[in-house]
Amino acid sequence: CWAGCCTLPVEASAFDLIRLELITEDEAAASLKKTARRLAKAGYVRDFNPRTGIFTLEQRGGRDCVFLDERTRRCNVYEKRPE
Repeated sequence: CWAGCCTLPVEASAFDLIRLELITEDEAAASLKKTARRLAKAGYVRDFNPRTGIFTLEQRGGRDCVFLDERTRRCNVYEKRPE
């Protein structure tokens, strides 16, 4: 795998973020807008659509998924990756 898909924007639901251990179930049940702001500050989320509840993960250099290892080009969270 040359990680081509990992250069596309990755969308994630609150359930995906729980599985990635970025948020708790309590946070998912509360304000997702607040959660999106916190995750954006931490460098995990680039955008949040409150209408759909979908988060877009951050991309390093505007290209690579934040969870893509720069050296090996392998996903660091493959087992927990967003659906």
